[in-house]
Amino acid sequence: MLQPLNPENGEMVNDLLKEQYDLVDEGSRWPTAHNEVVLVVDKNNEISDMALFALGLRTEAEMNKGLLAAMKGETVDLSNRKSWSFDEIREMEFRLILAAECYEKQLDGSFINLSDTAAGREKLYSNEELGFTLKVVGIVRPKEGISSAALTGSIGYTSALAKEALKRTAESPLLQYQKENPTVDVITGLPFRGDTEITLEQKKTAVLKYLSSLDEAEARAFLLTVMAPTPTKEQIAASYAAVSAYPEPMLRGILTEALKQMGYADISPDDVLANPEMKEMMLQGLAQSMAQQQLIQQQFGSMTSAEMAELLTEEQLEKLYENEKIPHDYSSSTYAKNLTLLGDVNADKPKTIYLYSSSFENKDRVGELINDYNHSVEDEQKISYTDYVKLLMSSITTVINAITYVLVAFVAISLVVSSIMIGIITYISVLERTKEIGILRAIGASKKDVGRVFNAETLIVGFVAGVIGILATILLNQLVNVILFHFTEIPNLKAILPVGAAIILVAISMFLTFVAGLFPSGFAAKKNPVEALRTE
Repeated sequence: MLQPLNPENGEMVNDLLKEQYDLVDEGSRWPTAHNEVVLVVDKNNEISDMALFALGLRTEAEMNKGLLAAMKGETVDLSNRKSWSFDEIREMEFRLILAAECYEKQLDGSFINLSDTAAGREKLYSNEELGFTLKVVGIVRPKEGISSAALTGSIGYTSALAKEALKRTAESPLLQYQKENPTVDVITGLPFRGDTEITLEQKKTAVLKYLSSLDEAEARAFLLTVMAPTPTKEQIAASYAAVSAYPEPMLRGILTEALKQMGYADISPDDVLANPEMKEMMLQGLAQSMAQQQLIQQQFGSMTSAEMAELLTEEQLEKLYENEKIPHDYSSSTYAKNLTLLGDVNADKPKTIYLYSSSFENKDRVGELINDYNHSVEDEQKISYTDYVKLLMSSITTVINAITYVLVAFVAISLVVSSIMIGIITYISVLERTKEIGILRAIGASKKDVGRVFNAETLIVGFVAGVIGILATILLNQLVNVILFHFTEIPNLKAILPVGAAIILVAISMFLTFVAGLFPSGFAAKKNPVEALRTE
C-alpha cells in the first residue's frame, strides 16, 4: 500500500487510499504495525477464487473441480460456495516465511528447502521463531463512484512489512554465510563452476558414467531427451488420421493410459470424448507422440543405449551434461542465482519504481524530467519508459477530434443555411414593409435610422433564438446525464453547460443574425421614400 509522503504519528497508509476506500463494518481499521494487513474486496464484498485459494480458504480439490468443469464446458457447480463473516476473517492468522528461512541444514552440511514438501511446510508454519504472523485488521472496499482504485491485489500490506522483511533477510545466517563464501554454493556444499574449462571428453565421460548407473530402458529414455527426432507436420497429420480411425473401445484404453501418465487421474476418457475441444487436444498429442515413436523406431530400432551414446553430437553431449541428473563436482547454480534464491535485495537498487502524480500536468512534468535526464547521459544510462496513459489518451483524443470535426462540419452547414434563411426572411420583411419605410423617411428618419430598425430586429431575433437554444440544452443535459450514468455508472461523467459558454453562444447567435440581416437592412435604407409611399 502507498505509504505517506511524510509519515507522522505512526501513520503507515497514504491518505489517498483512505479517500478511495471505505472500511467495512465498525471493527475494521487501517494497519498500524508492520505485521498487520487488510483484505481488499470489490463492491459486492467478493474476492477471486484464486485469492481464496492463496489464503487457504479453498482447497486444491475444489479448485480442480471447478477447472475440470470449465474444461468440459459445463456450468461450474456453485452449490458449495462458502462465505465468511468479517469477524471470522479477522480472527484468522497467516504466516509469512522468508525465502532464506525455508532451508534446513542436513548432516552432510547441505541444506534442503522445507517448503518443497507438505511436511516441511507444516514444520515451517509451526516454528514461531520464523517469519511473521500476519493479522487481518481491516477489510476495505472501493468507495462508490471510484472507477480506478490504487490497490490491485486482495491483500494490502504496508511498506513497513517490506522493510522488516528486507532487514531480517539481510540478517539471515544462511545469506550471510553465502556472502562470506562467494565461490561455494552453501546450499549444496559444492563450489560454483566459475571459469573452470571442462573438456568435451570430460563431459562425455560424466555422461557415460551416469548412463552406466541406469538400466537399459532408463538409459534409452535419458538419451532420447536430446536424441528423439522431431516429426514433420505431414507425419503428425498421418498419425492423427490413424488415431481418429481407432474404434472407440481401443481409443478409450489409449486415453486412459495417457491420462494416467500425464497425472490427470480425475479426468476419465469419457470426459475427454464428450468434450470436442479436449478430444481434439488429446488426439493431437497422441498423434505427435505416435509419429515421434515411429521415427525413433526407424532411426534407432533395437540399438542399445551404448550404441546410441556413440551417435551423440557435441551439442547433444552439452545438453546432457548440463542436465541436473548428471552428478557434477560443482554446483549447477551461480552466486548471483543463490543470492536471489535466498531473497537478497538491495533497497538502494530497486528493480521497479512507481511514480504517482496528482494530475495530468504533473504526469507530463515527470515525463519531461525523464527526457531531460536522458539528454544528459550516455545511452546505457538512459531510462526507457512507456507512457501508457499518454498513448491511451492520444488514441482517445484522435477519435474525439475526428467526431468533433464531423460535428463541426454539420454545425457549419446548418449555420450557413440558417443565416441564408434569416437573410431571406428579413428581405421579405423589407418588401412587406416598404410603405412603412416611406412613412419613416417622410417624417424625417434618415437612411441610417431605417437600417438600424432592421438591424435591431435581427439582433432581437438572434438573442431570443440563443436563449431558447440555451434553455433547451439545459433541459436535454438532464436527460443525457441520466442516460450516461445508467450505462457507465460514472457519476463524474456529466454533460454541463458553463455560464460563460452560454453567454458566448448567445452572443454568437446575435452576431450571425446581425450579419445575415446587414444586406436586407441596407437595401431598406436605400429605398426612395417617394416610391415607397406609392407602394400598396
